[in-house]
Amino acid sequence: MKTKLLKNIFTLMMILVCIVGCRYDDGPLISLRSPEARLVGTWRVVGFEKNGVSVLEEWRSQYDWRLTFFDKNSDHYFEVKNCNCYVDTADVTLTSSSGHWILDNETEIGFGFSFVYLYDIVCDSTGMYPLITGTWVDFDILKLSNSKLWLNTTDSLDNDYLLKLEKE
Repeated sequence: MKTKLLKNIFTLMMILVCIVGCRYDDGPLISLRSPEARLVGTWRVVGFEKNGVSVLEEWRSQYDWRLTFFDKNSDHYFEVKNCNCYVDTADVTLTSSSGHWILDNETEIGFGFSFVYLYDIVCDSTGMYPLITGTWVDFDILKLSNSKLWLNTTDSLDNDYLLKLEKE
């Protein structure tokens, strides 16, 4: 009798863990690491779609930035590297940008970043929407594992964007 009861309790607990762990449309079902812990690190875009059509080659040929998320102890700092922002008034090329990110209810993330030179924002609207400077963009998280991050957003013209990133 006790064995059957223990089996039932174990089965019920496994079902509850699976249900609670199903936060993202594309997984993972269960993770022992928090969403923030999985997000922290440097990511590279490996898939970039607009309305179901790949624009990855255009992204890579023009930008191919690396996105780094730092943890809450660094005030949710965000950095973009591998950039080329030329400031003609100073004859300087900036190769990184910075900003902040926030994880809302573990299924949505928002981030914004800008190029700043001598306290002035420069190279505004650089990049390809939705990865663009000077704009705060909110994304739905479709997948967040230790090595994969899939983000989805829609702009004001109802264009649908899917970004697939892999951790470096």
